[in-house]
Order: sequence, then structure tokens, then C-alpha cells
Amino acid sequence: MTEVRVTFLPENRTIDVPVGTTIADAARRAGVAIIAPCAGAGTCGRCRVLLADRGSVLACQHRIEEDVTVEIPAPSRPGSLTVHLSSAPEDPSTTDALAPLGREQDGDAWGGDHYGLALDIGSSTLAAELVDLTTGRVLLCAGRANSQAAFGAEVTRRIEHVEDHGPDDLADAVTSDIGALLAELIRACEGDDGSLDAIVVAGNTAMGHFLHRYDPSCIRRPPHCPLVAAPPVVQARALGIEWPTDPQVYTVPSIGGWVGGDITAGILATNLHKSDALTMMIDIGTNGEIVLGNGEWMVACAASAGPAFEGCGISCGASATPGAIDRLAVSEDGTIAWHTIDGAPPHGVCGSGLVSAVASLFRAGRLDRAGQVLAPDLSLDEPGIVLVPAAASAAHRPIALLQRDIDSAILAKAALFAGAQSLLQAADLAVGDIDRLIVCGGFGSVLDMEDAVTLGLIPDAPREKISFAGNTALRGARTALLDRAAWDEARGIAAKTGCIELIDDPDYFERFMSARFLPHTDLSLFPSAPTPARRS
Repeated sequence: MTEVRVTFLPENRTIDVPVGTTIADAARRAGVAIIAPCAGAGTCGRCRVLLADRGSVLACQHRIEEDVTVEIPAPSRPGSLTVHLSSAPEDPSTTDALAPLGREQDGDAWGGDHYGLALDIGSSTLAAELVDLTTGRVLLCAGRANSQAAFGAEVTRRIEHVEDHGPDDLADAVTSDIGALLAELIRACEGDDGSLDAIVVAGNTAMGHFLHRYDPSCIRRPPHCPLVAAPPVVQARALGIEWPTDPQVYTVPSIGGWVGGDITAGILATNLHKSDALTMMIDIGTNGEIVLGNGEWMVACAASAGPAFEGCGISCGASATPGAIDRLAVSEDGTIAWHTIDGAPPHGVCGSGLVSAVASLFRAGRLDRAGQVLAPDLSLDEPGIVLVPAAASAAHRPIALLQRDIDSAILAKAALFAGAQSLLQAADLAVGDIDRLIVCGGFGSVLDMEDAVTLGLIPDAPREKISFAGNTALRGARTALLDRAAWDEARGIAAKTGCIELIDDPDYFERFMSARFLPHTDLSLFPSAPTPARRS
């Protein structure tokens, strides 16, 4: 078979592949990551690469016929690793009574440095905390884009890849990410590689299956049950995570096929399972999960919101990295002002920025209640609104919110809100019965409350009842890491929480269709949401 040589920059990595291999496949074989939210369908345009003297092409569509050098520009690469100092432990008074996972229980003597890793494996990003198991202090935290994005932004596309090609690609991608996070964290805190004792992983059910190399196909087929809801404790090397001491890996158990260990950890972190208050917890992400209940009962569901709120599938989408627009405001004269992460020059719009942009444009009268652009910018090739002119953009081109981007945001929020309504209906309750509404996930830590209500993303509850809890999956993983009793609690939470499949709810589709307006077709559900009609 005739082969050609491909060199990838900036890694300067070379591999020989058969003639006709796509650039994306060649990159995977070479261990080079390229973002591909559509999993090779050629529809997202995010895998654009540069060929010497030939311009840009889509890596998933271009087949290699001769030796070539491929440069992967920054927008087509997974986000870089970031490390920063963490805050002090939330409750230092509890550190004298720690019973961390990984610690020998046959005595009090436990000399030297001992570390643990709390890890949230999200569909788009990994977040980790390096924890001192002796004091309970969070030493450092880090984040990294999930390299599995090379196999699709949506979990179902990744499952299909495993069905077609086996589990190794997805497992190797995430274990490589974990290894990179560990190495950088240990290096940054000048610790001893050999002192890592335990890793606690929280993630959705599919992420757990990918990590353990389980067959995930049962998740996407009725009755949507996981192959293994509570994976056994295993050594890191058994999963392909190479580390000198071979720490034990604890995977937080899942509640159902689409409601994973990240939600179990979130319940643990918020003490929802111990509270007398009726609580709704909404985790906003690619697979938006919702929990309703209190210490007596809990029920959960998952609504497939898609990757829009992760910045994927959006023409101007970006991950939550420096320079991503995370908030936007429109003045009365129509001037658009934006805020970016770390104040860096804007290069795209992340999830919270997308919510803010749609809500702000709607309040300013630039969108109608169906989300249609009322006065499209004529400089664009398709209907949309320029948010940032080319002169102010780090990409040296206009950053625009297109009609199809707005449609994607509305579809995503409709799925989540309809899921919340279905849970309330199943429990014969209404929004007014809720005592606490907790919005969580890394996305939820920067989301503006009024923007979320204006969009119709979350129920229009009294504002004093709404709180944003940040990454509760990571916090719950840390809680379990530091306390064996909390680990046992997490197992109990997963076992006692009920799970409903929205596909079995005969009214879900109607609720979903009704929610495809701003903020909803039924404005009585959003009495406090500002709209152009209510202002006039």
C-alpha cells in the first residue's frame, strides 16, 4: 500500500499513513489533537488547518494524496493547560478529623507528604484539584480541554465512535489528559511524584465508561441503563494512567444512563440529600441534568441541551479561555459593549456570553420573541448581528452572532426548561413550591441571573431563592476524597435517587416546543422577565 508522510506543526510530529487518509485520521494516529465537534461530518468547520502553499482545509474532509506539512492553528486546537493557586479550604476546622481515601486505616502514623486528586471529567473540559490529604488544603487547581473533542462535541457521537472503533481512542485521550494535569500540578507545587495516593473522578455516565473502557452503547439505547453504574475501585495503571505510586481511582457512581456521577457529586456538595428545603438543582452543560427533591426523596432527569452552552456548534463559539466574551450589554442607542475573560482582546463567545448576548439583544429589541433577528447587519453573508468589529477582534475579523447561533441557544434552553417542567409535573409541584433553585456547573459560576431568566433558561423563581454554586461536581469529588464517610454517602445518593427518561414523558415534546420562544410562549411563567413589549 502506498504511503505518504505528514508532518504536524507546531508539534513537529511526523507520521506515515496510507494515501487517501484524512488529515483528521492522520492526526489521531500521530497523537495530535484537533477539535472536531461534529465528529468528522464536515458541518461545524472547527477543524480547519493550514497546508503549506495551499491555504486552509477541513481536516475531517481533506484526504492526503502526497507528502504534506499541516499547521494546526490555535482555534482548531484543544485549550491549553492552566494552573493557578487555589483559595484556602472551605472549612479548615474539619481538617483534624480527616479520613481520606487512599490512607491506611491501621494506625494514626502517616508521615511525609500525601496528595489526592479530585477530578471532574466534563464533556468539554477537565477540572482538577490537588489536595493535601494530611491537612485537607487545596494546593492547586487546573483545567484542561477534554481531548475527546476530537471525536465529537456530543457524547452520542463519541459513543458511536467507540461502537465503530473500540474503546481505546476515547480512553487514551482522557487518560493522557489526566496524566498531563497530574504532571503539571505536581511540578507546580514542587511535590514528590510518589506521594499521590488517591484519585476521585466525577463525570457523566459516558465519561465513566470511556475511562474504564466499558461498552457505552447501552447508554444511548432504550432503556438507557449504564453497563456499570458504580465502577469498582481500581489502580491507576489499570486504566492507563501512569504514575509512580499507582494511586487508587474511585469513580463516583452514576444515577442513570444520562445522569452521572457528576450529579451524584453535586448533590453531595450542596447537601441536597440532607436538606428539608425543596430544592431544584440544574447543571447546565452539553447534557443538562436537573434534580428535584430534599432529604426525603430525590428524582432526576437529563435534557440533551447540545454543546451550544459549551461554545461548540456556534459560529463564533469559544471555550472559556482568556479573550472569550462572557458578558455583553446593549445600550439604549444600540451600542454593544462586551466583557472578556481576563480582559484579553475578544476572539469568540463562550457559553455564558452566548446567554448574555441573546438575552441582551432581545431586551434591546434586536430580536423578536421567536429569536429572529429584526435588523440583520448587511455586512454579513447570512442573517446575524456583529458583536465586535474586525478592528477590535483578536481574530482580525468581525465576531458575529448569526441567526443559526441564536436558534441553537434557544433549542438548548428549551430542552433544559422543558426538563425542569417535566420534573415538577412528575412530582405534582409548581415553581412556587421550590425553596431553593441551585444553578451549578463551571458555566453556572459566571452566569448572570437576569440573563438566564430573560432567556427562559431557568424558572422565574424569586431571586432570593436562586443561587449559583459553581463546579459542584469537583467540590463533591473533593469532599469524597477527604472523607470515607462522604464517599459512602455518595454511593447512597446514587442508589436512592430516582431517574425519569424524558423520552417516556408524553408531554415533554409539547413543553419543549412551547419553550422555543423568548422567554416562553406562556409569559405567565415568566412574570418578572423583562421584554421589549413589557417596557413599552
